[in-house]
Amino acid sequence: MICPNGYILAVEGLAKICIPDPQLYRRENGLYEPSWAPVFYNPKMIENRDICVAFLKMMLEERRDIVVLDPLAATGVRSIRIALEADPSRDFIALYMGDISLNAVEIMRHNIELNNINKNVFIRHADANEFIYQLVKREGIAPSYIDIDPFGSPAPFVYAALNGVKRDGVVALTATDLAVLEGRYKSKLFRRYGVVGVKAVQSKDIAL
Repeated sequence: MICPNGYILAVEGLAKICIPDPQLYRRENGLYEPSWAPVFYNPKMIENRDICVAFLKMMLEERRDIVVLDPLAATGVRSIRIALEADPSRDFIALYMGDISLNAVEIMRHNIELNNINKNVFIRHADANEFIYQLVKREGIAPSYIDIDPFGSPAPFVYAALNGVKRDGVVALTATDLAVLEGRYKSKLFRRYGVVGVKAVQSKDIAL
């Protein structure tokens, strides 16, 4: 069996990954709800990951010693795609990936083995902010590129990421909670963030 029980094999870019079976996590209307799964995988964010890979390919044209930190890696799909598509020789990008969820770390390791990309890949079971702190402050490794792609707002991780990234490095932030943050669901906005918001012309900008 290629994937553990409850997971199915998916292909994204050049990566083969085991993801939670979407059929097990569908709403009454039939739509897949990724937040219900034991490990988060959002197929709607493929384009986001395409852009990430393309950007790192461009970075490699200018420098050859890139450290990538993916502290909210979940299934590991982003880092695996970076390894396979941006640096197939595995000589120029060191990948540090982790997650606070033990389920995520276990499937991440499985997916790394599945794609045979152990070289220069390092996995941790850790909180994202603590992971950044450990790497930068305790081990003296300054990431060239930090990717923050949480379920919800990236706000809790911005300070650590901006303080941890190498000078002239890049922090990529993905916000998947914009509908709430822009004031569309006022009760959720107050419950999650303690903020009273209104829908306005500039709501998307305010949300970011």
